Formats: sequence, structure tokens, C-alpha cells
Amino acid sequence: MTKVATKKLNTPYANLLPPLKTSEREALAADIKANGVLHPVVIDEDGNILDGHHRYSIDRNAPTVTVKGLSEDEKRAYTIRANLARRNLTGDQTREVAKTQREIATRLRESDAKRWTQEAVGALLGVARETVRDWFTNGGDANGKSPPPDARVKLATAAKDEIVRRIDAGEKQEQIASDYGVSPSTVTKVKQAAERAKHKAESVRAAASGGDCGPPSVRVADAVDWMLDQKPCDLLLTDPPYATDVDDIAQFAKRWLPTALGKVKPTGRAYVCVGAYPHELHAYCSVRMPDQILVWTYRNTMGPATNDRYKLNWQAILYYVGKDAPPLNCDSLNELFSVQDINAPDGRQGDRFHEWQKPLELAERIIRHATKPGDIVLDPFCCTGSFLLAASTLGRVARGCDISKKNLAIAIERGCVREG
Repeated sequence: MTKVATKKLNTPYANLLPPLKTSEREALAADIKANGVLHPVVIDEDGNILDGHHRYSIDRNAPTVTVKGLSEDEKRAYTIRANLARRNLTGDQTREVAKTQREIATRLRESDAKRWTQEAVGALLGVARETVRDWFTNGGDANGKSPPPDARVKLATAAKDEIVRRIDAGEKQEQIASDYGVSPSTVTKVKQAAERAKHKAESVRAAASGGDCGPPSVRVADAVDWMLDQKPCDLLLTDPPYATDVDDIAQFAKRWLPTALGKVKPTGRAYVCVGAYPHELHAYCSVRMPDQILVWTYRNTMGPATNDRYKLNWQAILYYVGKDAPPLNCDSLNELFSVQDINAPDGRQGDRFHEWQKPLELAERIIRHATKPGDIVLDPFCCTGSFLLAASTLGRVARGCDISKKNLAIAIERGCVREG
């Protein structure tokens, strides 16, 4: 056993497990102050800590012992095994660690299947052979078993508020997650939800202070005829009907798209939802190439599959940007990705009024990104009114039309008003 007084040790494996809770770290510091470091810090031949990260962070002169000859994955496994048994982790935290264990097990198995049997992998990682078997033989979650339904930590509103306060104060999200017994991704989601709620409240207040925009107005009309009567808009947000015939969709796109885009202000934007089929994308792009193609993906419903085709769970959104458009107004970096992962409306929850209805959360994101309260939003294929209702809720002037009286009747039931 040696004592390190001047050499700085490295901590490349510190994040394999969550940090101690603040209360646990305070208790450990008090014990070390009273009794010294009773168990040495384990390092490899390069001075990387495998076990004892918290002891070393409290006492940089803690005694050390060196373990040699381990591969990179064996070092990771050692770190997890040495710490996991004496840590009281929650279900969320255990799942996160299990994902890493499974990744290590897979790499070891692929590197040398004869050496790294299920028994050998289990012994290295400190888990049962049956768990390793499940990792290699089924498609379940990271620990090979279905988690208990109520194992995850439920955060109260007060706890969420405190998490947001601590993030805003500059504390590390990993430490906050550990104190509440949740994964860092859960802390990130709490912060993002708070940002969305704050932005929505600000939009509503700003709209109220600037005058009531009123409910969205709708009219039974042909899209082109209706667009010709409209004033320039700040946002064109629409989901045009789908046609299976290539020539039909091409002629349809040529008929309406140029007129609609011509109504968008130079400072405005347009988002046109066009599905996922190649002929539909080709038809629209041949009429007017978008500045970017966004993707809406969903995991709760999928298109039919055949023997030679994959199930579809995404749709394209053509994105057109005015030459003088200001920067996007996004609440978080997560919303700036070109792929937006939001579940489709669920008919079982009573919030689905049309087969191809888009989720309100997707519409609200786009509207917040592209407009400000009081701006004009147009939808020439408004169907049952989802996009218009989202715009109105956020304090935008929302107008739309549809050729279907049946669809507009549903839109009116949902809160739209008939124009004229």
C-alpha cells in the first residue's frame, strides 16, 4: 500500500455510477475527518481510479493500491462491481447502470466468446449468470427483465421546482439527479417541461396584454381560392391531403403550393406536412425545394408492414424560411433537432378526431419556434382544426379553411368559429 501526496490521480470512470447524495457525501467526509481513509483507493497502472472516487475527492492523500493488467472494459466492470454492492440505488439509477453493464458484456462477448462465457461475464460484472443470459437472448430492457411498474421515482411539484432552481443556480445535473434518486435524463426532462410551461405562460400573457386575438376562424372553401383572399401571414402551417397517384399529387402540389407560399411574409416561415412516401416528397420538392426537411417520428403507432417493407413511424415536414426571417425561438437545444420525437394522438384518450391528425405538442412547438403573440397563422387544409387551436391557445391570430363540411363541423365543436 502506498500513499499519494503529489501525484494527481485520473477519474475517467467516475461517471459510470451516479455520485453520492449530498447527505451521503457529507457523512463520508465526517467519517474520514474522524477516522481517516480506512479503505485504500484502487487505481490502475496509469493512475486511473477504479474504486474510491469519493474518498479521493475528500482526501487527496488517501492511500492507494494498484491493480494491473486489466483491459478497458475490465476496468469499467471493476469500477461498477466494486461500487454497486454498497450503493443503495433507486430503480431509475439501477436501470442506467444496467445499460452500461450490458454494453460491456456485449463487447466482451464479441471480443472473445470462448473466454467470456455467461459465467465469466457475470462474475466480472457482479451479476447472476441468468441476467447475462437474458442480456444475450432477449430484447427486453437493459437488465434483461421487465421493470416493476411502480419502481420509478415519482417527483412531486415542489421537487420539480427545486430541481429547476438548482439547475438555474449552476449545480451539476448529475448531482441533482443523485440527490433525488432519478436518472440525469429525468432531470433534463423536468427542466425542459418547466421551460415549455414558462414560455407558454409568457405567450398567453403577452397575447392578453396586446388584445384578444379571438378564437380561430374557419371557412368551407377551396384552398387556393381562400388563400387568394388572405392577407400575408407570419406562419403557414398545414397538412394537405394525401393522394396515392403520382400524377395526381404532382398536379395538386403545383396548384396550391406556390399560391400559399406567396402569402408568407419575407419574415415568415412555412411548414408543410407531406408524409413519408417517396413519390409525395418528390412531387412537392419538384414544385418548390424546401430549405430543410424536418421529420416527425412517433413510437405509439406504426404503418402496416409487408414481407419486404419496414413499418413506417415517421413523416416529413417541408420547411421554408423567409429571406428576412428572424432566428428560431426555441425553448431548449433539444427542440432544435430536425427530428421531433412526439407520440401521435391516441384515440383511446379522446383527443383524436381524424386518422392523420398531428399532435398538439408538435404544432405548439412549431408555432412557438416561428412566431410571436399576435402573429397571423394560416392553414388552408385545417381539417378538424388542430393547428389553428394550438395557434389560438398561444395567442396567435389563427385562420383556416377546408373543403370538407364534416371536418369543419368537428373543428367548430372543438372551439373554432365559422368565418363570415
